[in-house]
Amino acid sequence: MINGIPEKGNAMILEEVKKLGLKLGFPNPMEDVLWVKRLVSSQTPRPIIVRLVNRTVRAKWVHFYRQKQLWKENIFMCEYLPKPVLDLLLKAKAWALKMKYKSVWTWNNHIWFQKNDSTPREKILDLEHLKYLIKTAAIQELDGESETERKKLLNVKLLKERQERIQKELQRRDKLPRKIKRKGGFYNTSGMGQKKQKKERAENDNKNEKKERDEEKKNESEKKERDEKENESEKKVRDEKKYESEKKVRDEEKNKNEKKVRDKKKNENEKKARGKKKNENEKKVRGKKKNENEKKVRGKKKNESEKKVRGKKKNENEKKERDEKENESEKKERDEKESDNETKERYGVENENEISSRRKRSPTNKKTNINEKERTEGKEKEKEKIEEFEKILKAVRKEQKENVTETVLTASEEENFKQMNWTKF
Repeated sequence: MINGIPEKGNAMILEEVKKLGLKLGFPNPMEDVLWVKRLVSSQTPRPIIVRLVNRTVRAKWVHFYRQKQLWKENIFMCEYLPKPVLDLLLKAKAWALKMKYKSVWTWNNHIWFQKNDSTPREKILDLEHLKYLIKTAAIQELDGESETERKKLLNVKLLKERQERIQKELQRRDKLPRKIKRKGGFYNTSGMGQKKQKKERAENDNKNEKKERDEEKKNESEKKERDEKENESEKKVRDEKKYESEKKVRDEEKNKNEKKVRDKKKNENEKKARGKKKNENEKKVRGKKKNENEKKVRGKKKNESEKKVRGKKKNENEKKERDEKENESEKKERDEKESDNETKERYGVENENEISSRRKRSPTNKKTNINEKERTEGKEKEKEKIEEFEKILKAVRKEQKENVTETVLTASEEENFKQMNWTKF
């Protein structure tokens, strides 16, 4: 992503990117470019996004940009980052400015920082890791302040002890007699040349103090370096342990939350399945009840309709029987009237008593009874003949199925065939 290039229309973007590539030192910069476009933003001028061939080419462009120091010309080139990485980078830069660290940069969508030249570079993984680093830095500041105060107090104590020692030695030397070497031998000169002696002593003391101070400073610097290295290694180990422990706690919390969510989902699914089963069972029970009720209703309707049909049939049969009885009674009355009229015509009798007596004696009544018996007997004979004929037909059909060509009938069967009334068939 390139910032600081003014907008001159979409057609001029390629030429501006080409000019920038030539500035960086590439002879044919457009061979490394796949596509170019302006980012949609409220910033003016809008930044340009350049899609290069691969990561090695991108690393070359960034390297030459830093080598040529084009930010002095208000041209800024950086990696195009997604929104979460960009937010993390801004927070990391604000923290680095506050802590006065050397630099913060990005490489392949990863954020790096360095405290100073002597310390190694470190990588920021995510927002939680950044919070952890901020906490550890704050704790280190507090620890450093307490250590500096303790060292200052120790230095003050050491200086006081040195001054007291020096004063005691001076007092002891002043009390002792001084021996000066002459040609004739040694003699005491306690009062002679005291000023010179004091100067010499002071100079010697100062030299010794300087040597001691230099040695102490060297020792302190060496101790400091050792302590710093040890503290850094220990702090790194502590930080790693803390980070691992915090990660474990976070993972446990995540797992607990995930388990809770899973359990909730399982319970919800089980509840849904139970509800579905209940609804299905209730539907089945309802359907059974409905079917039973419908069957009962249908049975009732069928029974009622059958009862009605039976009642109708009974009524019809009763009516027929009544009509037949009435017709028979009417026929009998007509026959009686006809017979009465015949008796009147024949015998000239007008009395009813005589007519009834004559009716009993008359042969017409006997004839009617005889005719009725003959009719019934004839009907029965016809039925028997029809049944025999049907049996014979069935036998013939069976023989035809069995590929029998000829049928032999007895003499009685032939007579029955001849005597039967064929008009019914």
